[in-house]
Amino acid sequence: MSIHTEAIVLKRKRLPSKDILVTLFTNEEGKVVAMAKGAKKITSTRSPRIQTGNLIKVMLDTHSDWRYIQGAELISGFSRIKESTSRIAYLYTVFYILDKLLPEMQKEIDIYRATRVFLIRLAREEVISEAYVAEYIGNLMSHLGFSKPEGSYKEVIASVETTIGEKIPVDIL
Repeated sequence: MSIHTEAIVLKRKRLPSKDILVTLFTNEEGKVVAMAKGAKKITSTRSPRIQTGNLIKVMLDTHSDWRYIQGAELISGFSRIKESTSRIAYLYTVFYILDKLLPEMQKEIDIYRATRVFLIRLAREEVISEAYVAEYIGNLMSHLGFSKPEGSYKEVIASVETTIGEKIPVDIL
């Protein structure tokens, strides 16, 4: 069975083989972990498209309970986000939280739409405030059934860390 869907690349992990394990947040199936076979090959056309933070149109196939990325088309690389260290920090913090809290293969249309809007705004706005990011994270937590953290960005992050039971890696803050 194959599906075509829009997806946000949350993270990727290079494997010892020529493959890459990619965590996607899809419009149709929620969080999905998929294998990109041969994506580390220099001739791979998928590799540049499946970079963390990209918005892509992806074709996924299922074989033996595994998802495989058969094709990917770039919708937006959000290059403006990737030019700023503070925007990158916000991006990776939000993606880390999404990866930890979203259940696999559970459709989350409202969260997907809010995340897409968050990325577009993160890329377009001249100034992104910590308050805006804290509000997005608070709404995310609330929508997933957790108590909505209040307060400053640092207080919201501390609340999320308590909820997930681990610290958000310092190198992304």
